[in-house]
Amino acid sequence: MNQKSRHVELLQIRLILVSDISGANAEALKINQNICGLQMELLRLSMDDATQNSDNEQRETEIGLAEAEAALAECARRIEALEDLVAELDRQLALLI
Repeated sequence: MNQKSRHVELLQIRLILVSDISGANAEALKINQNICGLQMELLRLSMDDATQNSDNEQRETEIGLAEAEAALAECARRIEALEDLVAELDRQLALLI
């Protein structure tokens, strides 16, 4: 494989990775919005009268919040891994110049 075709191949891979990062960031934004909504719901529940129904709702909301926070952490790990791949690709591209 000549240098120009290798350069094109690396740029195509980089484009795919950047697209994947963009998608993961969009997912993270959606998860963050969900987290904010769940936090607002917990605040509302804490201001309501302390009823059994409210306690159940609060527990369910707290579980949902924990799950959303775990999903956000996983998303952040995925973004970091993708960014590391792009950085490595950039190093390879710099060697071709």
